[in-house]
Order: sequence, then C-alpha cells, then structure tokens
Amino acid sequence: MPSYGINHESGTLKRVMVHHPGKELELANQDPVAHHFDMPVDSKRFISDY
Repeated sequence: MPSYGINHESGTLKRVMVHHPGKELELANQDPVAHHFDMPVDSKRFISDY
C-alpha cells in the first residue's frame, strides 16, 4: 500500500485546518474575476459540494 503524507524539515503534518466556505462567496460573486473565479458561483451548490 502506498504511503501518503507531508515531509517537511519541521516534522510530520499532524493536523489540517480547513475553512468552510460561507458569506465570502457573496463577496466573490460581486466581482468574480477579482476573486479568481471565471464566473459567479452558485453559493448553495458550492457549499453543499464542499
């Protein structure tokens, strides 16, 4: 079985912090290109797919 993980000079990655999308999607939809989206996103679908 393959081994997965992160090798780094400071040690092994033990935890990952994840930010769940929320109201910032409304801001991104006001100017999608400035927020690195090609077009406005369907916020409800984006959150449910997340």
